[in-house]
Amino acid sequence: MQGRLMCERGADGHTRASWQFCFNEPITYLFDPKNRKWTVDPSGGQQVKDMLDDDRELTMLLVRTSNGDCQSWLQQVWEHRDETQETTVPPTMRQDTAPGRASAIRPGTWIFPLLISCVVILGIRVGDH
Repeated sequence: MQGRLMCERGADGHTRASWQFCFNEPITYLFDPKNRKWTVDPSGGQQVKDMLDDDRELTMLLVRTSNGDCQSWLQQVWEHRDETQETTVPPTMRQDTAPGRASAIRPGTWIFPLLISCVVILGIRVGDH
């Protein structure tokens, strides 16, 4: 299993996040923390998607992680960006640009429990069928 958290700060200054998970198959599961909904692409993995929809604990973990990590990462990126621009561009020449995107896969204390949870849940689901 591979997971990716995508963080984006819009022009309005609000942070948005999304998750992408791939297992050992071409099916990708996407999670939107804002509306707490899973989608599957292509639509061949409906059974796993249904299981993910029902897992409130995993949903809340992904929402909390998205909210906390994205805010923190993007803040660090913007602080570093401002420092870099201040040292490379004269203040009279500085251009305001639209906020950018940051994508990071950061190991943390939540990865191992998440992986174990997914493996256990998938093992239980697969064993039932």
